[in-house]
Amino acid sequence: VETFSPARDEIQSDSPTTAVEFVEVMIQFGLISMFGAVWPLAALLAFINNFFEIRMDIWKFCNFVRRPLGEKAPNIGVFWSVIFELFAVAGITNHCFLCCVASDTMREYFFHSITPLERFFAAFCAENVLLLIYFLIRVGSSGDVDWIKQKKREPLRFIRDAYRAGCALRERRYRMVLTNPQTPFARVCQAEDIDESAAQRYLKVVRYLDRCLPAARMEHLYNSTSTIQSLVNTVSMQTRAGTWADPGERPTAAGLLSELVPTTNVRQSYIIGKRVREAAYHIWSTKRNVVVMGSRAATIMSIRQFACIQEGCTMPQAERYCRLVRYVDRSSGAGGEPWYRLNEMDEENPLGLMQVLMQIADKETEGGDDGEPIPSELGPLIEPIMDAKLAYEKASVVRRRMYEKWVHDKNMNTEDMVLAVCEETGAFPNQLYRYLSIKRYIDDQDERKKGELLAAAAAGRKRTLDLAIEVAEAVREGGWRDPGEPSFHDYTPPVVLDDIAARAAAAADAARGDLDDE
Repeated sequence: VETFSPARDEIQSDSPTTAVEFVEVMIQFGLISMFGAVWPLAALLAFINNFFEIRMDIWKFCNFVRRPLGEKAPNIGVFWSVIFELFAVAGITNHCFLCCVASDTMREYFFHSITPLERFFAAFCAENVLLLIYFLIRVGSSGDVDWIKQKKREPLRFIRDAYRAGCALRERRYRMVLTNPQTPFARVCQAEDIDESAAQRYLKVVRYLDRCLPAARMEHLYNSTSTIQSLVNTVSMQTRAGTWADPGERPTAAGLLSELVPTTNVRQSYIIGKRVREAAYHIWSTKRNVVVMGSRAATIMSIRQFACIQEGCTMPQAERYCRLVRYVDRSSGAGGEPWYRLNEMDEENPLGLMQVLMQIADKETEGGDDGEPIPSELGPLIEPIMDAKLAYEKASVVRRRMYEKWVHDKNMNTEDMVLAVCEETGAFPNQLYRYLSIKRYIDDQDERKKGELLAAAAAGRKRTLDLAIEVAEAVREGGWRDPGEPSFHDYTPPVVLDDIAARAAAAADAARGDLDDE
């Protein structure tokens, strides 16, 4: 018989069950409760065994067993509860007769002349007294202790999780109110599987944070030390002091929609969606080795959550913005002009973003949208020119175009010129800012450092996004002071040939060919 076959069968099982775990605990509890007096040290050894058993089970479920589906339950079930109660009662009875009748403990240590009948009577009396005490304790402590009640009421840990749960409640309530305007709040909480009192706290957190200044809201959401209850207490104190008035939840679907979709302009929504993508990729690229809760899905969700916090939107809002980005980029095609397409959509849809999303949903009923890529796959979508050497050369093209715009209107600042070039070329503003910052950074280095950077970029060791992150970190840490774009009053960019897009496409095709060959 193979020694480890039960363990292997459990690991390979498609539907892991808790029955095996309960049986192990039940056997141990039964032996200790029924015969613990035979060897009193057994209880201590069982406690030590359980301490390591818990951690071994955690390690097993996290690394080897197929991930089980969690099911919310109020307790361990009637069957197991009855079994453990029977063992507890039988243990009291068994220990009384074991100590008084089956052994000579009473005669040797307490009553030397006691008869067998008196020992039996003493065991019977002790059994009834201890059972009475046991049942009184069980009746008196039938409810949960305070810290367990608080834990059940507050299943989340961080303020950002409460904010996310509150936003999800609003989304659910909006969908249910559209179907039935008289939907009770309790049914919304039941649909989201959240306690009603906890749901009220989460919504209060959302209302408070939405009315904070962006910097204060970001500070609260990034904070991993303050608890949800502490923020709720702060909000309550400010309400009583009159420094903040709670507006409450909007009762109608139209009111909820204004809270859920604060940005209805299609063009602005597209810009926010692109910025959320860039933030998600930047977080992933700087935290590549970080894994949240040992799960890839939890890591991706956390990256997207922090990207939304950074850009000042909720996760459902970001989903809408990113869906618009996917549709516009797909309909514009490679090298297209998304700004022209966005202007068309603005004219065709006077109701704004939600009207556009409804049309997108109708067009994509039979497929076409594969969903938002994971953060590690966003690089080519964010930056079409992956080669840092080409990005460095592209900055010269961008500067020349900016100069041509400035010649016609000398009151334009850098932001206006960049936006004008974006309108003309179909690029996103952050792309052009990246190229310009890379060029300023490389040109500001000494000849040796500049040669090393350009050589590394030409050899493919420096990608555009990686070099842009390096530049941003150098500025943040004080390693390099960005002088900004030169003034066109004193500087005239040379005329350059704009063949970067074709060269970038050829480089991308060559890279794909190399991957296919491998």
